[in-house]
Order: sequence, then structure tokens, then C-alpha cells
Amino acid sequence: MKKILFISRETQAAFRELDVKILSESYVVSRFKFSYTPLCLLRLLFCIRKYDLVFCWFAGLWSFFAVLFAKICKTKTLIVAGGFDVANVPEIGYGLPATKMLKYFAEFALSNADCVLSVSETNKAELLAFVQPKRNRLIYNGILCPAMKKEPVKKRQILTVGAVSKMSSLRKGHFAFVEVAKYLPDVKFILVGRHKDATINVLREKAPQNVEFHGHVETDQLMSLFRDTKVYLQLSYHEAFGFSVVESMWYGCTPVVSNRGALPEVVGDSGIIVSEINPKLIADKIREVLENFPNVNKKAIKRAKMFTFELRRKKLLEEVDSVLSL
Repeated sequence: MKKILFISRETQAAFRELDVKILSESYVVSRFKFSYTPLCLLRLLFCIRKYDLVFCWFAGLWSFFAVLFAKICKTKTLIVAGGFDVANVPEIGYGLPATKMLKYFAEFALSNADCVLSVSETNKAELLAFVQPKRNRLIYNGILCPAMKKEPVKKRQILTVGAVSKMSSLRKGHFAFVEVAKYLPDVKFILVGRHKDATINVLREKAPQNVEFHGHVETDQLMSLFRDTKVYLQLSYHEAFGFSVVESMWYGCTPVVSNRGALPEVVGDSGIIVSEINPKLIADKIREVLENFPNVNKKAIKRAKMFTFELRRKKLLEEVDSVLSL
């Protein structure tokens, strides 16, 4: 059986864990947690020789060394370009291509990998504007949610999900989220996401009383919030895919999103796409959804089925097989 070395630096994330789950069905998968130490680099070099394929999420510095060492060892490489590594949003200082030095490491990794996967058409366009990889395939992220046993009872509450930090909150539109809440004082607004720095204090100061900050919640609790929520609000400045948006759609939430990044591509005609971040106008749109839209948005559920775990599983295994046969 072929062996895959799965390299990452950050803590566990749902999208990466799903890919590990998929790959483990057909291959022997080993994890390698990258750190910026000489010992780690030495371990990585000797480790890569034992594997048939190196799999990396994001073209960070770890991907540069992974691709460089894999070329030396004649090991195949595959990178998922998941967002920050190919995004170029200088207005908010987001994206490796906008950096002075790190972009060259990402450029080397993406140009020399045997295959680079994109997670949306938007993500693919950003990748191709940055580099020309040897081989590029679009495979949407896939969600893995429990089937609904009965139709959920929706509440008059608005939900958004995303880590709370200086950059994440700027990119995810958290400050716009609390501004919209001021125009709907009779509606509960819930922000779910791990508090990573003091940004949470700034948000709390700006937020009206109808905004709740739940911090990090376990998966079951998050799925319960999706089931109870009628409107999912995502006012991102940039989004390579929109994982939580799709999860909310799976549970029949109506998505109200900005027209940036991949959000229009993911939502399609199943929700509302706003052309400008005007809190008063967005609040009016939400009020319209709360009063006139069905409690369970079946069009959103149908749309979410375009981004299932099963579809990603099929295409990812096909692509890995193809890369290994190169």
C-alpha cells in the first residue's frame, strides 16, 4: 500500500482532518507537524524518503521545505492552496503574495509541486494570478454533517462563525456583524469562534446587548446552533471557500453574505448576496428574510449538496492516484 506523509504546522482544523480521513481509506497516512527548528528540518528530510507522496495544506514555509526535500528524494508532492497562501488583498494586509519575502517560498512550492489543488473557482483564479503550477485541479471542500432526522424549528437568531483575532475578525467581517445587530435590537446575534487575542474586548465594547459571544464550541453544539438559526450572516472581506456557510446551508439556514471571494460562488441563488457593507441595508435584508422567507431554506439545502464529503472523497482519491502514477 502506498504511503503518504501529511504535513501541517497549525493545530487541527476540520477541513484538514476530513482529508486525512479520506486518504486513510486507501493509503497509509502518517502525520508530520512542522516547526521552525533545524532538528525538524533534518527529521523531515530523512522522513520524506520513506514516502510515496507528500501532502500539504497551504503553501507555507513548511511546503517550501517539503517540496524542496521531495525533489531531492524523488517523492511526489501535492499542495492544497487553501486561501491565505494565494490570496492578495493588500487593503487589509492579507495574503502571502502581498508579502515581501514569504511569497517567494510559496511561489517555489506551488510552482514545483506535482499538483496543486484549488478549493473554489475564486481560489483557482487567485492561484493562477500568482503562479503557473505544473498541474492544477479544482476540488471543492466537502462538509460532513449528520443527516437531519426531522425538520428543524428555526429561531429568530443570526449566526456567524469565525475565530476572533485582529486579522480574522477584520477578514470575517465581525465588526460589521455587530453593527448590523444595532438595527435589529429584537433579534439575537451569535458570534461563535475561539478568542485568540484582545480583539474580543473591542467587539464587546462595540456590540449592543442583543449580541452573544460564545467562544469556541464543540461540534455537536455548533450543529445545534445551525439547526436553530434562520439566518447565517457572513460579511467577509475575503473567503477562499466558506466552510461554515455551507454547513449552515446544510441545515436550512438562509445565507446572507458579502459579494467577496468565493461566497457568491458557494451561495448561488440560495441566499442573499450584498454588494456593499452597509449595516442598515443589510439589516433590512435580514428583516425581510425573517418575515418572508420559509423557516427552512430548502434551496440552500440543495445547494449545500454540491459540496459534500462524498464528492470531495471521490475526486481527491482520483487525483492522488493520478499524481502517484506520474
